[in-house]
Amino acid sequence: MELSETGSNKDIADLLALSHKFTMDQLQLELEFLKLQQREHHIKNQVNVQINDGLGGSNYQQLINRLLDPNADNKS
Repeated sequence: MELSETGSNKDIADLLALSHKFTMDQLQLELEFLKLQQREHHIKNQVNVQINDGLGGSNYQQLINRLLDPNADNKS
């Protein structure tokens, strides 16, 4: 623009500032995208453990038995 004398120094400065703003906005969006990707892939493995106590000795099993059979307290 300067060599062809089609614009002033102010026009060139405005275009450079606008280009810089677009670059910064694009970098900010890329950074947010990467953060979202990391948050989504944070949990890679999950292990669930189930303990079955066939003897009914656990507190949970005793509670379930009491809820299902209200007369269970009178039997013991």
